Amino acid sequence: MAPVAGPYDLIGTELPALVDGSHTVQEIAAALPTSPDKLVRPEFLQSLTHPTGALGRRLRAEDTICTNWTPHVPLRFFTGSADSDVPAANAKSCQQKLARRGVPSTITDVGPVDHNRTAELAYPQILDWFARL
Repeated sequence: MAPVAGPYDLIGTELPALVDGSHTVQEIAAALPTSPDKLVRPEFLQSLTHPTGALGRRLRAEDTICTNWTPHVPLRFFTGSADSDVPAANAKSCQQKLARRGVPSTITDVGPVDHNRTAELAYPQILDWFARL
């Protein structure tokens, strides 16, 4: 299957034709653009970078752990620099918000690995740390 030409539109006919049940995951992946900004409409990206309405309220509600929680125990963040699920910047942002309230924390970058590998590499370090507390 040749890659589908853009522009992509989630409510148009190009993308739904790929996910009609007759194409393999490999065919679908090969036909999609390599960048999300070429997959969705600009107004959708705008809604993600500057969320309003119900999406904005939900995201703000879910983003309070670093502003509405004050731990009274040591805190460590573990990140992977190639984690596309949870960017390392999230840990840095949370660390800064906690520090403003006097909560010390550390960030350990386990290397250029994805989200699952980050966890795999962090778990032994977390267990070792707990054993030494």
